[in-house]
Amino acid sequence: MNTYTTYGRVAGTPQLTQTQGGTPRLTVTIISNTRVKEGETYLSHSVNALFYGSAAELLSQKIVKGTPLVVSGEMATRKYVDGDGEIRYYEFLKASTFDFIESKALADIRKADDLRKKKAENLEEDEDFGIGRDHDFDESQGF
Repeated sequence: MNTYTTYGRVAGTPQLTQTQGGTPRLTVTIISNTRVKEGETYLSHSVNALFYGSAAELLSQKIVKGTPLVVSGEMATRKYVDGDGEIRYYEFLKASTFDFIESKALADIRKADDLRKKKAENLEEDEDFGIGRDHDFDESQGF
């Protein structure tokens, strides 16, 4: 029997895609602390968790970077050939169950904060000084 359970936090942005058959698939990286020490620092462990179907759709709406989760499922490894012809392996957790660890109120605050950060990043990206691929250089702007 192959069962893996982890408690950790979502790292990065969850990615919602579809399988070739059209089933929703959510890929989430979960970072967990370990009790293994290296010097004075405890090591962490990451696992890519894949959720399918309605669980993928639900989680894509509820979780953001930093969301704490407990996830259980079956570990699996896929073999593939990269662009250089090298054989590579991709290990993942095919998630079958999950539990939210924080209250809905805290989750809503985390989502609002994440949204605020994304808006701020977009504003910074939108700022330009009138020079670039889509703009003509105008000396009157003082650049």
